[in-house]
Amino acid sequence: MKMLIFIVLCCVSSLAQAKIQASIKEVYYQFKANDISEMTKEVRNKGPKSNEGLNTWAMLYTDITAEYKLRTTERGCRFDTVEVDVFAKMVLPLWEDIKAQGEKTQHRWMAYKDYLKEHELMHFSVAKKHAKKLLVKMKTSHESKNCQELRVVYLNYKQKMLTEIQREDREVDRKSKIKFHNNSELMLPLKKFIKSSVSFVSNESLGF
Repeated sequence: MKMLIFIVLCCVSSLAQAKIQASIKEVYYQFKANDISEMTKEVRNKGPKSNEGLNTWAMLYTDITAEYKLRTTERGCRFDTVEVDVFAKMVLPLWEDIKAQGEKTQHRWMAYKDYLKEHELMHFSVAKKHAKKLLVKMKTSHESKNCQELRVVYLNYKQKMLTEIQREDREVDRKSKIKFHNNSELMLPLKKFIKSSVSFVSNESLGF
């Protein structure tokens, strides 16, 4: 599950630079449970919610911030200082008393927790990849007749990036769902609870 927010800051300058920064922070929602059934109920009550109110096991909140400066030239206007930052917060479940469970349940929970984290990290990789593409486009963009026209160029770059992220995130979700359902180690203990308690369908919120 991923939620994406896009922020842009712009001003005029004469310094030519370009860079990207990326960071991710893990936070946990905690619960106690005596078995798999109670665990899924706790996830339903305490897990992050999508914009549509769907219950989710985990969530990646991603902010992509583009800060750029424009430089006027004799021929028009061009991008100068460009910085694209990707900041993410990954929300994951923490079963506090998992050690009180049987060895098999502990093993399955660890495998499933790793699966969730791997899934959200794939979404983070998608965001970083396309943020880098945006940076390269802005850095290598040709001059425009004026700065207003160049801002329109930037908006087109941004919209294309968001569309590509959406498309690739859907593919990440599709492959992850197949992996989940093909993995009996993950699926079997949750199968009887999955439909009524939580959603595995990803939903994105794109902010402008």
